[in-house]
Amino acid sequence: MAGETVELMADSEPGAGDFPVADCGDCSRVVLVHLWMADDGEESHRCIHCDTVLADVRWVGEGELGEHGYAEITQDAGCGRPDCGRGRCGSG
Repeated sequence: MAGETVELMADSEPGAGDFPVADCGDCSRVVLVHLWMADDGEESHRCIHCDTVLADVRWVGEGELGEHGYAEITQDAGCGRPDCGRGRCGSG
């Protein structure tokens, strides 16, 4: 990896609000990906669930995350109760 030139797929460049995903054989699903940097500086893309090293990372928009089992969280949604105070549950 370090010092290698990697050709990226056409849809592998991130845009604003995009998330890296890849197929994980160990999890048997499309997963979110995180970047791992070893002590020697070598980088690898890994599954956010099991840390398996992954290839063919692609970028998807926030709207596509639900298709892969990830929920969209909005800051103003609160806890779902009609009287939600947005973050003050249990206080008072």
